[in-house]
Amino acid sequence: MRFTVAIVNKDGTQTSIRALASAEAADDFLLINNGCCPGHLRAVREAAPLARFIDLRPSRGLPHCWNLAVLYAEHEHVIIANDDVIFEDGWREKLEAALADYDHVCMAYPLNRWGCFATTKAIVRELGWFDETFTGIYFEDEDWWLRLQEARKRVRSVDAVRHDSTLRAKDRAIHHTVLDLSAEANQAAFMAKWRPAVGDEPALGLKGNLGGCKRVVRARPEHEWHTHERLWTNG
Repeated sequence: MRFTVAIVNKDGTQTSIRALASAEAADDFLLINNGCCPGHLRAVREAAPLARFIDLRPSRGLPHCWNLAVLYAEHEHVIIANDDVIFEDGWREKLEAALADYDHVCMAYPLNRWGCFATTKAIVRELGWFDETFTGIYFEDEDWWLRLQEARKRVRSVDAVRHDSTLRAKDRAIHHTVLDLSAEANQAAFMAKWRPAVGDEPALGLKGNLGGCKRVVRARPEHEWHTHERLWTNG
C-alpha cells in the first residue's frame, strides 16, 4: 500500500510542521492551506519541502478541503488529518493491517473521532464526494459516517495518532461565534437530510429507515475525476 497524507490547517504553523514531520513514513504529503496568512505558508514550505500545497483564499468548509485531499492525492489510500494530530510510531504498520480487512479506518479512538481518518479514492467514487452543504465545520463527519453505514462499509478504529492542541493557542485564536453559527447551520442541514434515520437527535447512529433520506450531495463543479490529469482552479 502507498499512502498520501493530507493535512488540513487554518493558521496552524507549528502544528502543521509537526504533523507533517510525524507522518514521515508516508509516500506523499499534501497540505491544504485553508485561508491561512502568507507568512504561515512560507514557514511550512521551508520546514516541509517535500509537501505539495493547495492554497485556499478565502477559507472554505472542511468538506471542500477533504474533497481536494482525495482529488489531489497521488495514491489510492488517502489519510486526511487535522493539523493538531501527531502520528505515533508504527502508525503505518497499524493502518496497513487494518486496511487489509476494512474499508475505512478512523486513526484515533473512539470510532467516531474524525480528526484523522483513512479512506480510498474508490470509496469516495462509490459514495460520492464529501457533502459541501456543510459549511465551516461540524456535522460533515456525522454525514459521512452515516453514508458509510448505509453502504455497509466495514469501518474500524486504530490507535495510531494522538491529538495535541497545546500549540494552537500560539498559532491562532478560534472565533467561537463563527463556529457556533457554523454548528447551528450545519445541524439544520444534517437533520433535513437524515431525520428519518436518526430521529430528532443528530446522534451518530441509525435509528430508522434510511429509505426516506434525501440523497443530495452538493460539491463544487470543479471536483471531477481525471484519469491522466487533475485540474482545479481556485475560483
